[in-house]
Amino acid sequence: MNNKNNQKKILYFVGDDWFFVSHRLPLAKTAIEAGYEVAVATRDQKHGHKIREAGIKLIPLQRYSKRSFNPLNALLAWLEIVRIIKWYKPDLLHNITIRPILYGTLASRFFPRLKLINAFTGLGYLFSEQRPKVKLLRKIITLMLMVFTPHKRSLTIFQNFDDLREFVQGRVVKKDNAVLIKGSGVSLRDFPFAEEKDGIPIVILASRLLWNKGVGDFVEAAKILKEKAVLCRMVLVGSPDMENPMGIPEGTLSQWAEQGIVEWWGFQENMADVLRKSHVVCLPTTYREGVPKILIEAAASGRAIVATDMPGCRDIVKDGENGTLTPPSNPEKLAEAIENLVSYKSLRKRMGKNGRTLVEKEFTVERVNESTLNLYQTLLSDI
Repeated sequence: MNNKNNQKKILYFVGDDWFFVSHRLPLAKTAIEAGYEVAVATRDQKHGHKIREAGIKLIPLQRYSKRSFNPLNALLAWLEIVRIIKWYKPDLLHNITIRPILYGTLASRFFPRLKLINAFTGLGYLFSEQRPKVKLLRKIITLMLMVFTPHKRSLTIFQNFDDLREFVQGRVVKKDNAVLIKGSGVSLRDFPFAEEKDGIPIVILASRLLWNKGVGDFVEAAKILKEKAVLCRMVLVGSPDMENPMGIPEGTLSQWAEQGIVEWWGFQENMADVLRKSHVVCLPTTYREGVPKILIEAAASGRAIVATDMPGCRDIVKDGENGTLTPPSNPEKLAEAIENLVSYKSLRKRMGKNGRTLVEKEFTVERVNESTLNLYQTLLSDI
């Protein structure tokens, strides 16, 4: 494969450069080391330089938008990826997240030799929201994927068994084309096990700051704990995402911090350092996660976790072993679980060790990358 004339080309298609850098850059680097030529079609925002520095060709998206599935915007975005495929001539297109999966799948119909990997990183807002308009859109998109996915030359990656089962049972994806690869993995070197620091226990929620990530429930739980005089610091880590319909306004976040309900640390580049400062990691999401990267990182770092009993979360959080699962949209139960963990250091310590062991067995980035490259080889072996 290292022969330049026979070098296979992989094109990643993902909406945001930050997401590619955070979740898939190690995979792309591994693909280059394996002899593939690699490019990524994404929006060139603040992280494009990191992609280029890794030796990856960056093809900036101009028409892609996350704001809505407006038909005109969708058509323009679809035509753009068609043009990119025609120009770059990849052997394999790796679509990441729902919107690129939809556009990339439809585009692939014009290229009968193009191999396709669709990678769901959770089912997200589209499969979490129950408003009639969103439910209708969900049905339309599911039907389009069912009809247009070229099963003979494609594979679909799911990060948790719930998502895989739902799509296979719904006949959106054939069983033989569905693959389970848990999350995007974590580097054990970058996220070493770390003993807790002394001091008032710090409970962090680190994610995109969206309502359906459970941020409102976290704030309500913080109020309950404050009223009960439970000694802990409740901290939000992350930035507002106003492109997302569930984004929390910056003014609301600032108000919570000014009122002393929670601390807001904003976006943090060095998550390993944030986790070292923490004692408990919380994600009370109602969002259809894949396997949340922050929870894998938390477990690797030896932190006890409180998360909701949702697809993806229950793949990394084993209730009573390395954390606690609580019912979604239940601040009272959330506060109760947090209080239990901040009150008992020995319990946190036991759960932290169990979490590290789980990540070592199932969630390393090397394991994820090897599994994914095996799929590339399987699809490309007949070219």
